[in-house]
Amino acid sequence: MDATADLEEYKFMFKQRLISGIILVLIAAFGLYMGGIVTFAMTLIVALIGYSEILKIYHIEKSSLAVIGYTGSGKSVLAAKLGKIIGCPVLHLDKLQFEAGWKERKEAEGNRLCEQFLEENKERGWVIDGNYEKFCQKRRMKEADLIIFMDYPRWICLWQALRRYYRYKGHTRKSMADGCIEKMDKEFILWILKNGRSQEKKEGYKQVSEHYPDKFIQVRNRRQLRAAVIRLLQLQNEKGLYAGTGSRKR
Repeated sequence: MDATADLEEYKFMFKQRLISGIILVLIAAFGLYMGGIVTFAMTLIVALIGYSEILKIYHIEKSSLAVIGYTGSGKSVLAAKLGKIIGCPVLHLDKLQFEAGWKERKEAEGNRLCEQFLEENKERGWVIDGNYEKFCQKRRMKEADLIIFMDYPRWICLWQALRRYYRYKGHTRKSMADGCIEKMDKEFILWILKNGRSQEKKEGYKQVSEHYPDKFIQVRNRRQLRAAVIRLLQLQNEKGLYAGTGSRKR
């Protein structure tokens, strides 16, 4: 149920499209070099096809993506991979929530850092993973071009969290603040299985989905995750997708 395998597959597909576009352009350039009006016309068409492939890829670079969801669902892994795919900076909100030694950062300071990140990457685009209503949630949801809700079952989330713990035991993950050594305790397990899935939390996700139905994607399994990544790679083909309001046509 790990998101990494699916995303690596689509990362490979992403590179293939780029390579195929470049090859087509080179073929067209060779035809143009050989001369002749017929050859020129034919190779020009090929060149345009190849160039359009490249344009399709780079058109999604200025996207803004919000990844929200339950603890252990794979938000951080997904966000990191999406950041590489679309070439945008990634912000893990856990880094704002905690300082070294799992000390909670002052809310005002964390909110300021989040605002700063949003402002600095307004034109470039961004990927942000995490919930934290206190860290510009309304603005994040409004400005995001796509909201991905990782809604994996609680036992899958626990399994992934345990795997993560044993992988990073004694170390700090890239998605955490420096000095926050990976940990696993009874309180955290209870959060994954129960407290983090309270009615209040569920209602919060529901409100986001109802407020932004045209750009909200709910992911409950790998098949749906695969569909979400495919949709991301096809965004450039949909008119009006990245309008200022972030609305998407169906």
